[in-house]
Amino acid sequence: MLRALTPLRLALTGLALLALTVLILWQVRSDSYLLVPDPAHPVAPLVEVQGGHDPKGPGGIYFVDVLELRASILDELFPKVLHGDGASLVPATQVVPPGTNDRTARRIDLRMMQMSQKIAAAVALRTLGWQRGGRAARADRRDRLARRTRCAHVRRPAP
Repeated sequence: MLRALTPLRLALTGLALLALTVLILWQVRSDSYLLVPDPAHPVAPLVEVQGGHDPKGPGGIYFVDVLELRASILDELFPKVLHGDGASLVPATQVVPPGTNDRTARRIDLRMMQMSQKIAAAVALRTLGWQRGGRAARADRRDRLARRTRCAHVRRPAP
């Protein structure tokens, strides 16, 4: 019996149990979300403005992505160690609207992003002096009808 409990076997068994514990804590999801900010990225390489020029000197316009991840139990125990100082742990109620689940919240977020892109395009066109005739809802219906019937409508500059 004493030969079976050598220090090496005890150490290997302890390491195996520790690895199994870490694996389980990493796989089991908690009831929180982990918000992990990405480093700031300059907007200049992504945007081209007619008649614009490259910025000179310090400063500029930057954007930051924030990854929204369902936290594991391991993330809850060591968020700063695993994801850096910028990581924040928030309850799921602050990320997922009441009465929905993760999947539905993701679909809502994607739909909001699509609408935001449409609105940004409309604002950019209006700023450049182009207009869409009628209200936005009517224009969206007209766009869908044009795509189905293969007609093209013309955008005209604002007077």
